[in-house]
Amino acid sequence: MTGRPWARVAGVVLLTVPGLVGFLAAFGTSAGPIAGAVGVLLGAATGWIAATQRWSAVTTTALLVLVATLAAGPAALPRTTAAGVLPTLDTLRALAGGVVQCWRDLLTTPAPTGSVGDLLLVPYLAGLVAGVLGVSLALRSGRPGWAVLPAGALLALAVLTGTSSPVSLLAEGGLFAVLAVAWGALVAPGATLPAPGRAVAGVALLAVAAVVGAFAAPAVTELGAERLVVRDLVEPPLDVRDYASPLAGFRKYVKDDADTPLFTVSGLPEDSLVRLATMDAYDGTVWNVAAGTGGDAGSSGTFRRLPVDTADDAPDATVTVRVEGLTGVWLPVAGDVRSVSFGGDRADELADALRYNAATGTAVLPGGLRAGDSYTFTADVVSPPSAGQLDGRAVAPIAQPTVAEVPTLVSAAADAVGDAQGAYARAQAIADTLSSSGYFSHGLETEAVSRAGHGAGRLTDLLGVDVWVGDQEQYAAAAGLMARAMALPTRVVMGFEVPDAGGGTVTGEQVTAWIEVAFEGVGWVPFQVTPDEQRIPPEQAPQPAPQPKPETQQPPPPVEQPPPPLPSTGDDDGDSEDPASDLPGWLGPVLAVAAWVGIPLLVLVLPCLAVLALKARRRRRRRRAGTTDQRVAAGWSEVLDAHVDTGADVPRDGTRREVAGVVGRPGTALLADHADAAVFAGGTVTEDQACAFWSLVDAELADLGSGSARARWRARLSLRSLRRRPASRRTS
Repeated sequence: MTGRPWARVAGVVLLTVPGLVGFLAAFGTSAGPIAGAVGVLLGAATGWIAATQRWSAVTTTALLVLVATLAAGPAALPRTTAAGVLPTLDTLRALAGGVVQCWRDLLTTPAPTGSVGDLLLVPYLAGLVAGVLGVSLALRSGRPGWAVLPAGALLALAVLTGTSSPVSLLAEGGLFAVLAVAWGALVAPGATLPAPGRAVAGVALLAVAAVVGAFAAPAVTELGAERLVVRDLVEPPLDVRDYASPLAGFRKYVKDDADTPLFTVSGLPEDSLVRLATMDAYDGTVWNVAAGTGGDAGSSGTFRRLPVDTADDAPDATVTVRVEGLTGVWLPVAGDVRSVSFGGDRADELADALRYNAATGTAVLPGGLRAGDSYTFTADVVSPPSAGQLDGRAVAPIAQPTVAEVPTLVSAAADAVGDAQGAYARAQAIADTLSSSGYFSHGLETEAVSRAGHGAGRLTDLLGVDVWVGDQEQYAAAAGLMARAMALPTRVVMGFEVPDAGGGTVTGEQVTAWIEVAFEGVGWVPFQVTPDEQRIPPEQAPQPAPQPKPETQQPPPPVEQPPPPLPSTGDDDGDSEDPASDLPGWLGPVLAVAAWVGIPLLVLVLPCLAVLALKARRRRRRRRAGTTDQRVAAGWSEVLDAHVDTGADVPRDGTRREVAGVVGRPGTALLADHADAAVFAGGTVTEDQACAFWSLVDAELADLGSGSARARWRARLSLRSLRRRPASRRTS
C-alpha cells in the first residue's frame, strides 16, 4: 500500500463513512450525510493535490478555503444559489455568517432538523476538514496510521450533535472499529498486501469482533448509560419575553381592528380554535410565557426550530393561512403542528426564522408578520375529551413557574367555587362560576364600563364588586389564577375563533382567550370561562367605582412596537425606527461584501501571522541567549534556518564549514569561521564581538532575501525551519 497513494486516499474516505452515517440522527434525512460526503471528497482531493505538489500548509489552506467557498452553495446552501449550482451574493453572505452560527443553530434545533437554514454547513465543513487532514497525514506523514484521528473526530462530532438514540451502534462504532483496525494493519511500517492465509485470519478476527459488538451493544444499552449529546446542554438563544405579552394588547384587537381582516384560514377541522400564544407565568401585571432556562423543552419560553415530520401516519389537518392585517411575532396555528411551509417572496427567510414550542403549540417569527405572507401547516388536532372521560382523572404532574402578586380576592373567589371534588370538577366549577355569574363588556362606547388590562388592580376591581364585568382578557386571567390557587396546572391561551366551519376571514372581533388544565393521560384540556357576549350587565347594576389602592394600577395596554430585525437572514423593509436606519443605504452591501471577503482573507492571514510571529520570537530569544559565545552560536543557527527556508539542501549533521561549502555563499563562509573561532578558540567573546557577529548575520540575511518578492515571502512563511529537528553538528 506504500506505493499506492490513491489507495490511501480511498482508505481515508472509507474511514469517514461511520461519521457520515452518524449525521442521520441529527438531520433525519440523507441531506446531512450527503453534504458531509461532498465535504470529505473535496477535502480529500485538496489534500491529494497539495501532497503531490508538496505545497506548504498555507497554500493548502488557501486552496481549501477557495474550494469550500465555491462548492458551499450546491453542497450546503442550495436555496441561495442560482439554478441550484451557481453561488450568489446570498450564498456568500450565508456562508460568512453560517461558518460561526451553523453550530449553534444545529444544537438549538430539535432533531430531526432537516436541511433548513445553514444547518448543512456543519457536516459539509466538518467533512472538508476531516478529508484534507486525513489525506495529508496519510500521504505526507511518517506515521500514516494517525490518519484515523480526523475520521474519529468526525464521528465524535456526529455523535455529540446528534441524539441520545444512535442511528446504529453497529454502523457507527462497530464499522469504525473494523475500518480503523484494517487501516492500521495496512499502513503499518513494512506492511504489504497480506498473504491469503493472513487475509483469511484477519477477516475472521474482524468478523468475530463485529459479532461480539453487535451482541454487546444491546447489553450496554440495557445498563441505562444514556449517550451524552451537546444539544441537551445548550439553551436556545431566542427569548420571546423580549416582546410584549400578547394578552396585554387584547383590547386593541376589539377596539381598533374589530372590522379589519387579520388573516384568512382554510382547512381547519370544525369547531377548532386558532392559537396565537400560550402563557403560564404571572407577575402581578401580565400573563406571559415563562423564561426558558437550560434548554428545557417543556418551558413555555423555549422556542426552537420545528423538527422534520418523520411520522408514518397522516396528519389530521392541512391548514392554509394568508396574512392580511395581522402583525407581531406570533404565528396563528392550531393543534400540534408537524410541519410548516411558507409561500411568497419571503418563503426562505420565514422558514429559516420560524421557531416553535412543542409543549405549548405556539410558533413565533422573530422578524414579524407582514401583509401577504402565507403558509401551510400540517397538524394533529384532537377533540377535547368528554366530561365522562375526565371525571375522576388526576392532574398531570407538570412543573410550572410560580405566580406572583396575586390579588387576595382571587383566592377568596377560588374558595367560593364550592366543595367540588376532583380536578375536573374544580376546573369546571371555576368556568361555570365565572361564565354564569359574570357579565360581558369590551368597554366600548356603547357598552358598560370595563377597563382593559389584567393586572392585580384590574382583577381586584373585577372580583371586588357584586357585578363582575369584563371580557375574555379579564375572565381568562382571573380563571387561570383561581385554578392555580387550587393546585391545578393551568395556562392562559389567547387566540381566535374562526367565523365559519373550517375557515374564513378572521377579524379583530374574533379574538378570544381561555384557559387549559393538564390532566394525566389526556393532556391539556380547554375550558371556556367567559360569559356569553349577549350577557350584558343590567342598567341598574352599580358600576365598580375606582378606589385608591396601595398597589400599582394596571397601565393601559402598550402600543405594539415593531419587532426587532431578524437576527440571521432577511432584508430590512425600511419601516423600522431603529437608529441604524439613518445609516447610508450603501453601507449595508459594503458591510456584507466586507464580511464574506474578510472572513476568508482572515483565515488565510492568521496562519501567516502565526508563522511570522514564531520566527520573530525565535530570533529575539537567540539574540538574548545566555553567554556571548552562546549568542554567536545562536546567530549561526539563525543563518542556517534562513538557508533551510529558502529550500537549500543543508546537511543535518554537517560542520559549519561543510554547511558553508554546500551553500556556496562567501558571507555564510565568513560567519562559519567567526562562529567556530568564538566557540572553540578558548578565549572570551566580548559583548562587542557578539554584537558585531549579529550585525554580520543581519547583513547576510538581508542579502539572502534580496531576490524576488515572491521568493522572499515564500521563505518567510516557510515552515521547514520550524519543523526541522536540531541535530548534533560535528565541528571538524
